[in-house]
Amino acid sequence: MNTLIVFFASAIALAAAASLPTPAPPGKHVAILKQVSEIDPEGSYQYSFEAENGISVEEAGHTSANAENAVVASGNFKYTGPDGVPYSVQYVADENGFQPQAAHLPVAPTPPPIPAYIARALDWIAAHPAPPEKPAPPRPPVAIILRQLNNFNPDGSYQYSYETSDGTAVEESGHPSTTLQEQPIVVTGNFKYVSPEGSPISVQYVGDENGFQPQGSHLPGA
Repeated sequence: MNTLIVFFASAIALAAAASLPTPAPPGKHVAILKQVSEIDPEGSYQYSFEAENGISVEEAGHTSANAENAVVASGNFKYTGPDGVPYSVQYVADENGFQPQAAHLPVAPTPPPIPAYIARALDWIAAHPAPPEKPAPPRPPVAIILRQLNNFNPDGSYQYSYETSDGTAVEESGHPSTTLQEQPIVVTGNFKYVSPEGSPISVQYVGDENGFQPQGSHLPGA
């Protein structure tokens, strides 16, 4: 019985081995006939190689003068396709991307002509350029506080004033009214400044039971 089991196991193993594909023989090694590889300290380089099966590659590159940390490369490669036809490709790679050129590569179709109404619009735009933008007016210099006073007294009276480097000056004083209930503070003062036209402006004023009463030569009369 044991002999019969061993016989069947051996037969199954032989059948399985016979069904496996026979490994293909290793391919032919292609010899490199010529090879160059040079890298310069400033970032340029060139390399090339040629194999006995007709494949050849050449490329050179250098740092771009238009883009920081970019390399411009140009080169070519040649090979024989599976159809037995030799192919050759020239290329450049720069800020515009990879640009190959070869007789077997498809060419972009010719774009259709520009419609007449769009051409007329483009001609009109070219003949009527937009006016140049006016430069922004210069910003006025920052005014510096040259003098400042601010006093508050226990009886309710006060004085404050300040003067800036652009010619603005303000003075005001106030005290409690002894006769009025609705207007408990009476104020007097003046302010001076230079208008955008360059004219000095001066205003004297009083604020009491009669309201705010300004006086200035530039103000309209009653």
